[in-house]
Amino acid sequence: MAVGAFWKATTGDKPVNIHILLILGASAISAVVFAGWCIFKQRVEIRRLSTTLSDAQRRPHRFQDECTIDDATGMYRHKTKPGFFCVACAAESDGESPMKTEKGGWGWSCPVENKHFVRGPNWHYPQPVMKKYRWNSGL
Repeated sequence: MAVGAFWKATTGDKPVNIHILLILGASAISAVVFAGWCIFKQRVEIRRLSTTLSDAQRRPHRFQDECTIDDATGMYRHKTKPGFFCVACAAESDGESPMKTEKGGWGWSCPVENKHFVRGPNWHYPQPVMKKYRWNSGL
């Protein structure tokens, strides 16, 4: 009976349902646990990002880092230097190789590696040469 007197003294004359108090207490504990879990996840993410950042800062600077890829040609375009640059040379040896424009707009070739060629707007497959034979002359 002492517990009932305590509840009547703290809540006045209205009886308090113990189930409501248990639900409110469980909700408060759940909210605190959820907030702690969210803080823990954020700290793990911050630790992962700081490790990634420190790894990125240790990596040496590359020529590619200052270039963007041109959508029309697929070649590198530097932020401050004019012209296009060879993607293959930059990827293989971190080389800065400006592409040389071919005559007639056929495309661009790399002066470092001759096999690096990018087709231009005027490039087309060569037309096959058809020889005309005289069938009646025996040739």
